[in-house]
Amino acid sequence: MHYLIDGYNLMFRIQQGKFLSLEEKRTSIIQALNEALTSFKSEVSIVFDSSQQIRDYAQSAELFSLEVIYAPRGQTADEYIIELVQLSKNPKIKTVVTSDSGLARQCEHLGAKVLSTEDFIAFVLKKMKKKPSSKKEYKESPAEIERLLEIFEKKAKKKK
Repeated sequence: MHYLIDGYNLMFRIQQGKFLSLEEKRTSIIQALNEALTSFKSEVSIVFDSSQQIRDYAQSAELFSLEVIYAPRGQTADEYIIELVQLSKNPKIKTVVTSDSGLARQCEHLGAKVLSTEDFIAFVLKKMKKKPSSKKEYKESPAEIERLLEIFEKKAKKKK
């Protein structure tokens, strides 16, 4: 499964950091999503309109668990997502994450699955809760506890 996230749609639905600039909000969302998806088995791309549409091709960056794509000059993120679905050999393995009804309708028509932004966030949060803790719990055996108690008792008697 390949998730294609409508970047600004996600960002404006979350509404984090009301006093942050657009670039700071975008960076914050990218970092949070990259961390949240560390145990995700699927491919995930987040697509934004390019703030500097100087290139005729899309710009992308690979993070640990997330691909960040900026649409090329002359294309919106929505148009680029539609193009990615159209060019896919198997659109059924694409899931477009958006709450934009127009984009959702077009992608469904092309054969992709669609997941609302809110449902995707709930899905990721559920996955994060299931993520096994990397910390191993250490517990003393009853025999070890008894041994340590004897040592402490001996030391306590010596101090008296």
